Order: sequence, then structure tokens, then C-alpha cells
Amino acid sequence: MTDFFKTVLCSAALVGVSALYASPPGFASVIPKASERECKKFLARGDQLFASNAYHGSLTFYQQAVAAEPSSFEAHLKLGTALARLNSNDEALKELFQSLMLNAEHPETNLSARSEIAAILMKQGNYDEAGGQLKQVLDLSPNDLVVRGNYALCLEHLGYVDASIEQLKQIVKANSFDVVALYNLGTAYLRKGQGDIAKKYFDRVVSIDDKHLLGYLGIANSLMLQGNNQEALKYCQVAVKLGPENHYAFLALGDVYERLDQKGKAVEAYKRAIQINPRDNASRAAMAKLLQSSKQVANTGQLHASQ
Repeated sequence: MTDFFKTVLCSAALVGVSALYASPPGFASVIPKASERECKKFLARGDQLFASNAYHGSLTFYQQAVAAEPSSFEAHLKLGTALARLNSNDEALKELFQSLMLNAEHPETNLSARSEIAAILMKQGNYDEAGGQLKQVLDLSPNDLVVRGNYALCLEHLGYVDASIEQLKQIVKANSFDVVALYNLGTAYLRKGQGDIAKKYFDRVVSIDDKHLLGYLGIANSLMLQGNNQEALKYCQVAVKLGPENHYAFLALGDVYERLDQKGKAVEAYKRAIQINPRDNASRAAMAKLLQSSKQVANTGQLHASQ
């Protein structure tokens, strides 16, 4: 992590205590206080551990840095970041917002704190506030493509799909091989119901990365949206082969089998999706809907037979 502090070195040689008192007003302030030196020492140790993903170890040193110098925005920033990596999100937000407050007069050095805050808020589903933080980062750092991509995701989740697409296109313009941006463009156009345009972006994704499982599922969903279910089945089967333990692949496979009126195969695919991820509500809902539909068809058949 960037060291926001720059130590001011004094080139004057001090001879005895009297020399210090004889210095011009404000001269002594360039010498770091003991608490500042202690804070820097703890931050340096924490950074070494953080760089090796030893977040628990780094946390201890960052806490000591904050205790040594509570007014250090950098110490709070690093402590908040370590807490975020350990998924202690509420505590992380507290430290990160404290960092912003302590450094309010220098917004250009608050970009990391705002990005970390936004990442936590996105995980919590708070895309409105996350987008606000990311917009402030982009205003000062418009070339940060990662931040722009996250901002685009926030806009899409908030329903501003066209605005999201514009942000993603800026990323692709800067880097035409950015598979994340290309994939997200595809999903945005799927959301707009434009399967033909979506497919072009997903095709580009798998042309860059032929092992991109979600890219193949994107193509399958684009084809299903256009009514080309038989062709969609081929891409679902590729996805299942690439990710035999991916429940999304089996969920899509079940969807396409259902569209092809192959109910038995659809049920088996949904069952497999549920086995892989029992907590996935989408797979359970698809299975329940299919079984209910099959039950209604069976009951209708019995009624006709009795008549």
C-alpha cells in the first residue's frame, strides 16, 4: 500500500539542547514525534505481513499503529483494509470512514479508502452508497478502470442499465481485451432483452478466453432469448464440461431442457444444481415451477381421461 507520509529530514546538525531552542519558530515541528515514529514502525511491520496475505498478523500491528497515533488517517486506512480482508465489515467501515474524516482536507489521498468502502458496501448490496463513493474516486482518477467497472455494476444494479453500458464501453475502448467488462456488457444487454447484441460480447469473451465458463452460459442465454434453444443446448453442455461442479451451468442446462420440452432431463439438471449449491434459491424455484407445471399437466390429462 502506498505510504502517504513523507518523512521530513533535517540536514542541520544540532549541538546540544541549546541549539534546539535557538532554532527558528516551527523548526522543531519537522522532527517526528515519538508517537509518529512508533506508528510508522508498526505500519511497516503490518505492511510486510499484509503483502504476504497474513491479514491476522498485519491487523495486530495496524491496531498498535492506531493506538500510537490515533490521528493518523493512514493507520486507520490500513486497519480498515485489513479488517475488510478478514470480512469484519462493520469494523472496517468504521475505520475507513474515520480515515476519511481525518484526511478531509486532502481528498486526492482518500481514493483507496473510498474504494475499500465501496467494495464493502457492494458486498452488502448497498449499491447506491457504493456508487456515490466510486463516483468521487472517478472524479479524481478517471483512468482507474477497476473503479469504473465497479461503478458500472452499481449503476446496473440500481436499474440504470444504459448508464452502466456507457461506463463499460469506456473500459473496453481503453482495453479491448478486458473480459470482465466485455462479459458485463453482455449481461447488461441481456437485461435489456437484446440477445443479439449480448451474444456479440459473449462471443468476444470466449474468443479471448476459451475456458470462460460464464461466457459460454452468456451465449446460451442469448440464444435462448432469441428462441434458438437447440443451439443454446450445445453451449450449456460446453459449460457443464468446463465446470462439472458449477451450479449455474446445470441451472442453465435445466432451463434449456425445459424449453426443449425435455422435462425429465430438466429435472435431473435442476437436481444436480441443488446438490452442488443447496442454498441457491433460483435452482429450487426452477425445480418447483417445473414440478408444479408437470403436476398440472398430469391432472389435466386425468380429467380428460375421466371425461
